Amino acid sequence: MANNTVGHNGVDNGEHDVLRESLLRYARLKLTIPQKISNLAEEHHYHIKSTKLKALNKGTQYPNSTQACTNFRDNNADNGPDVMKTFLALNGYQIPRDTIWQVMKDNAPGSSKMRYPRNKEKIVRKNLTAQGVYQELHCDGHEKLGSAALRMGPVGISVYRFREKVGGLVTHLVAVRDARKSVVIGHVYLDCVESTGVIPVQITVDKGSETKKMFAAQAALREIYTLDLDTVQGPIVVTLKSIKNIPIENSWKWLLKTTGRNLCDIEDVTYFTGYDRKSSN
Repeated sequence: MANNTVGHNGVDNGEHDVLRESLLRYARLKLTIPQKISNLAEEHHYHIKSTKLKALNKGTQYPNSTQACTNFRDNNADNGPDVMKTFLALNGYQIPRDTIWQVMKDNAPGSSKMRYPRNKEKIVRKNLTAQGVYQELHCDGHEKLGSAALRMGPVGISVYRFREKVGGLVTHLVAVRDARKSVVIGHVYLDCVESTGVIPVQITVDKGSETKKMFAAQAALREIYTLDLDTVQGPIVVTLKSIKNIPIENSWKWLLKTTGRNLCDIEDVTYFTGYDRKSSN
């Protein structure tokens, strides 16, 4: 017997269990309201209108949509409203995008900035200050000419650099075998102190593990030769994120502009033309 053949809401509503499975399937398929009404009429001879369909979707047999959004776990906040809407639909929840967006906004207000790096708060630009020459020495490694960049097998040229903050002088710039080895960087730092004859009050580096031996060397030199300096007012070592270690990070572009471009051009020509020194002899 056909259900609700006259099309009046609330008359001959059919089996709820059967309708539940169909409505859940429609939700997973993300069908529109007219499509759902058409499918119900075709599959179950169940003729209803949009008001009754909405009532069925909001009935007790379907969990609360807002609660469903809240319970759906996205611990890393990697997914936007569209992805969440698809996941919820696959679990049988046909929820408007606006509702999902509002729930996400209320429960994870900073998630949109996490998903879109360009929307992150910009670093506030400030004047660089120092108490005097060699009060602060900035250090950093450069691996843009490593083996992965040169594309010449295991051949690579890592660079480590020291720059004095007040005058901007690059006090030490050397090629090293491996800029990620703590022993290597510690030795390079002592070479810098020996060549300049100056022990900086503070060295500023990023948070890489390669600076451990350099920390130890700086602490030992400060303890031996600068006992009169307060380590609170004049820290021995300061670690920053790379993007905040401005003096040394800003200096790499000048290396590219003044000395790195020719090497880059030669390397590209060699790679793309297949030039082989042995075959040219």
